[in-house]
Amino acid sequence: MKKLLAFAFLIALVLMALELGRTFGLLETRSAGTTDTQIGRWNIKLNDIDIILNNTLTADDLIYSPNPNVEPGYFAPGVSASYQILIDPSNTDVAVRYDIKMDMSSIAEHSNIQFEVSGDVVRRITPEGVIYTGIIPLNAVQQGQTRLINTYLVWDNDEDFDELDNRFGEIGSILEIKISITFSQYLGEPI
Repeated sequence: MKKLLAFAFLIALVLMALELGRTFGLLETRSAGTTDTQIGRWNIKLNDIDIILNNTLTADDLIYSPNPNVEPGYFAPGVSASYQILIDPSNTDVAVRYDIKMDMSSIAEHSNIQFEVSGDVVRRITPEGVIYTGIIPLNAVQQGQTRLINTYLVWDNDEDFDELDNRFGEIGSILEIKISITFSQYLGEPI
């Protein structure tokens, strides 16, 4: 009986060794291969300037609406100013999302000075402030379409703000408002 048990044990050991040999795999720490997937180009121009370059907007770039009570080229109560932004993604291979934000913290007390954006944009209120978001779909990019966005600063002549409005003139202040535009690839997320 001992011989039979030893023989069964030997057969079981051989079968187990064969099964382990079949399931053993070698971990390869290096691999090589090639791919022919192209990377999408990302080149956007803002007012005919590549966005990689630093572009600063100054008061000289604004277009002021005429007002008979304000000297031309000055921003004062009763005046509105605008700036056109041309977004050209013609050398891009992806759908584009853009977010336009204006930092109005320097004039937070002046709720009579408003910033607006017109064009194909959605106005969103976020913890960071008001952000205007637009999308240039891939088919529009492939067709070479551009987007013209008009931004407006409107200074309402409201008598309730005369004292605050006069402080700008007394100090000789420079109105500091920062516009930032962030571009990203649009992946179909809801806006």
